[in-house]
Amino acid sequence: MPEDDVQKVVQEFKKFKNRTPQELLLQVLAVYGGKDEYRSNPQAEIVKRLLLSNLLQEMEPLDIITAVAPKYEQASSAKLQKSLRQALDVATFKGGRVDPDLNALSTYIEQNKNQPPQRLVGYMYSQNPQAAVLFMARVYGGKAAEAELADKLKGDQKTVLRSLAERPEWWARLYVAETMKKTVQLRDTTILKKLEADDNQLIREKVADIAAGK
Repeated sequence: MPEDDVQKVVQEFKKFKNRTPQELLLQVLAVYGGKDEYRSNPQAEIVKRLLLSNLLQEMEPLDIITAVAPKYEQASSAKLQKSLRQALDVATFKGGRVDPDLNALSTYIEQNKNQPPQRLVGYMYSQNPQAAVLFMARVYGGKAAEAELADKLKGDQKTVLRSLAERPEWWARLYVAETMKKTVQLRDTTILKKLEADDNQLIREKVADIAAGK
């Protein structure tokens, strides 16, 4: 398909008056094929990639996350989860950032703090565990709790992990699990054994990933 024709399809799709940008984004993500489908139908996938790129670049990060987060929480298909994560990546690394910008993620999670979206929280921790746990401390304990935790995190890392593993807040224990997942040298078998039976599914999943060598 000539490039001009591809661009025409993209523009026509975006003109649908009965669909918001968020709805269009979800429609494209739902049918996005990725590398495997590109091999079998490259023309269709090129159009989808251009649509996706256009929509994501024109939307604000919070609008992307607001559209994607509920679907990301519910998606059972690994393929769809991967497509939705791609949209989250664009929102957090928008503008060519090297380090993720968690502001939009944080805003959405704070808006839903009574029932925090678990997968989105897990995604935030995977991007930057320290920034994530400090944000959660502020959401659930205020600025004083955030400042206290920030000071604590400056201490010896192994001591910090042992201390946080004993805290009642699941978001503190999630920091422990994520940090040990990322840094082999900080893994403590006693803590891991304790977290295997944690009542938070995200924490158990992180510990299972460590056991599986992921």
